Amino acid sequence: MKKFYLQQSRDLESQPREIETMKAQELARLNQELQQAGNDFRYHIQEEINEIVTNGDMAFEEDFQIRQTLQQTSQGFDAQSIIEAEPAIRK
Repeated sequence: MKKFYLQQSRDLESQPREIETMKAQELARLNQELQQAGNDFRYHIQEEINEIVTNGDMAFEEDFQIRQTLQQTSQGFDAQSIIEAEPAIRK
């Protein structure tokens, strides 16, 4: 029992007694946890991107193809000709 109390006493003595020191230790711990969460998130996003790039995402691929087609189609038109043609298109 004496050993237990001596160990408890040593543990308590090793703890900071000043509030600023306690705050600093807690902030350091929180900073470490946030860094780990950020690293985990970064890893997760990299894995998702790699999965899409490696295996392809059909919805992404279809959207890309549609956008590419629209861009190619609209290259021949200028804004003025579209504005002038709009009334005729609406009829």
